[in-house]
Amino acid sequence: GMGHYTGGLIGKNITKNQINIINKNYSLGEVLSEGDYSGGLIGYNEGDGITENFSESNVTSQGNHTGGLIGGNNGEILNCYAKGSVTGQKNAGGLIGTTYQKIINCYSAGYIKGENNYTGGLIGVVKDNALIEYCYYDKNSSGQFDTSKGIPKTTVEMKQKYTFISHWNFENIWNIDEGESYPYIRWQSQ
Repeated sequence: GMGHYTGGLIGKNITKNQINIINKNYSLGEVLSEGDYSGGLIGYNEGDGITENFSESNVTSQGNHTGGLIGGNNGEILNCYAKGSVTGQKNAGGLIGTTYQKIINCYSAGYIKGENNYTGGLIGVVKDNALIEYCYYDKNSSGQFDTSKGIPKTTVEMKQKYTFISHWNFENIWNIDEGESYPYIRWQSQ
């Protein structure tokens, strides 16, 4: 995209005071942006209920707030992942560039390139003390090692159910091919 708000699926998702569940969507391919708020799936999100989505898109932006799944996030995110590489400026993260809301049971595994102090393996910058719970990123593939906004794990650990099992639902939502794959969402294989 040429302007702001570029996403592989949705540029800007704004839902004030209404229920808008974006679930079971995915994005593959390339997202290229010259502006701010770029994400593999959504450029800028203000909707709650982003669940069971994933992106394998590589996201490249000349602007700020760049994420493998979502560029700028102001809604709750649950059971999502991103595996594409992320190249941005300030606020670049494997899953989300900038978040104002809580992120639960998510991971990312792509290579991340951004401005040093504003870059993270999972999330570039966390605002408003948003909770990041039971979230992980691959410290080998990402080239990042921050610990306060997503837990860094080795590629080997990221392909073991043991890493996630205490709080992730592998009965209905997640699956993993032990030692072979990162976790994936069950509906993908249906």
